[in-house]
Amino acid sequence: KEAEKRGLSNYRTTPECLAHYPDDKNVSLLTKHKVLSKTEVKARYEIIIENYCKTINIEALTMLDMVKQDILPAVSAYSGELCNVIESKTRYSNKVACNYERKTMAEIDDLSSDLFYETERLYELVQKTKDIKDVQKLADFYKNSVIPAMDKVRLYADKLESITAKDFWPYPTYADLLFTI
Repeated sequence: KEAEKRGLSNYRTTPECLAHYPDDKNVSLLTKHKVLSKTEVKARYEIIIENYCKTINIEALTMLDMVKQDILPAVSAYSGELCNVIESKTRYSNKVACNYERKTMAEIDDLSSDLFYETERLYELVQKTKDIKDVQKLADFYKNSVIPAMDKVRLYADKLESITAKDFWPYPTYADLLFTI
């Protein structure tokens, strides 16, 4: 709000900011003071924005790998273990309710289905980036589509982390990171 009061630009994301890097007033300022030539400004812009796109792409691919290779198999194994416990307890006595196991398994099933769906959606969005040739449009696509999809994947993974038994979770938990590692 302070920037608005002063009539200053207030870009909130990297792509918004970088879109204005090669603006005439910026190029004029940099060339006037012999900081960079016009060609250097353009080259610097392209390098910075390509680096942004590559970084987000690597993060998205890493997230996809972590979810598909580690998180979904881990929560599937945990829900399988819960099913085994339910089966074992009910074989012992048909009066055993297994409320914890049933509720936890149902919650894991719902969340892992949501996580799977959002992971597939993220994968499709990452594939779409291959068709975008204009680097500014690509950066905007990462900002407007890929990053929000990554946020959704993260939301479901975090929820699953909070209910999955520690022995099954493939990564250090937040508590581990804060207090033991």
